[in-house]
Amino acid sequence: MRFLVLFLLALLIGVGAGLGSALLAVEKGAIYGSVTIGRWVTWPTAGTRKPDPYTRAMLARSRHIPLGAGEGLAFTTRLDSDGEPLSGDCDYVLSGTLPSARLWTLTVTDTEGRFAASPSGRLAIHSREILISGKDGFSVRLSANAAPGNWLPVPAGRMLVLTMRLYDTPIGSGLDIRDVRMPGIRRERCR
Repeated sequence: MRFLVLFLLALLIGVGAGLGSALLAVEKGAIYGSVTIGRWVTWPTAGTRKPDPYTRAMLARSRHIPLGAGEGLAFTTRLDSDGEPLSGDCDYVLSGTLPSARLWTLTVTDTEGRFAASPSGRLAIHSREILISGKDGFSVRLSANAAPGNWLPVPAGRMLVLTMRLYDTPIGSGLDIRDVRMPGIRRERCR
């Protein structure tokens, strides 16, 4: 009887640890199969023919359709440069040098993937419409309130996810992904 109780206890612990670690890998996403640059995370094998099992599970759980391997890469973040969660109740400035890509887009959603409702109708900003500052530098203001210059509305009162998609980029074809410099996200003020 004692053997049966110990066996069931060991089985329960093993199943619990296995399911827990699998859920952690899928939910957190950045543990296996991802590359982190600053606060930005990408899954380089997501759009390939054979993504690793963790990337495949993350994609299935998130319901995202990845860019194809020849199309580009998508980088996401839920944190500002100081490691604080992005909030629609704060204003941010995303700035840096222009990424090495023919085209890039920046979108802001809440954690459920919903875009911000904006009187301007703007859901994204892309590299062909931004104002460039300095030598290949740019900045985009992220705020629930309209702002001059490069502005992208955010949903007030919600936690945010930023996604920067780089299209037709040399990153996947020879350039080491860890050499890429992603823009920083500086919090300015909160309401």
